[in-house]
Amino acid sequence: MNTRTPLSAIVLTSLFTVLSISTTANAEHEHQARLLDDKQAPTVLYHPPSSDDQKPFTVTVKDDEGIQSVTLFYRTPNSSQFMTTRMKRVGKSNAYITDLGKRDLGNNLDFNILAVDLAGNSQLLRGNSGHAIASADNSGH
Repeated sequence: MNTRTPLSAIVLTSLFTVLSISTTANAEHEHQARLLDDKQAPTVLYHPPSSDDQKPFTVTVKDDEGIQSVTLFYRTPNSSQFMTTRMKRVGKSNAYITDLGKRDLGNNLDFNILAVDLAGNSQLLRGNSGHAIASADNSGH
């Protein structure tokens, strides 16, 4: 038994494949162009937890084109050495968390948060876990 596919079906399938590839390539090209134009660093916001519960360390990081990584550098007041941990995004939100374990960090945790967006722009936020802090908004520049 010999089955033959009509030429019109082959042409339509090929055309659909070319259009799909072209549309995907155009979308990728537009995204790459936006990244090249992106000179804006991400914004980082930290708010201390409202209670002394052992909640994960949480920050909010926003950027128009997306976030590549968020890293937390932290130390207790008695230490001169910073520990480093990569923060994880919570679902599709702007929240990034990390669990620092059962350490009694309280309001005395000194930290630096380094957020890097997909274009390579970075924002470094320095603070103490007892105080809310936000990076400067450079959107007007």
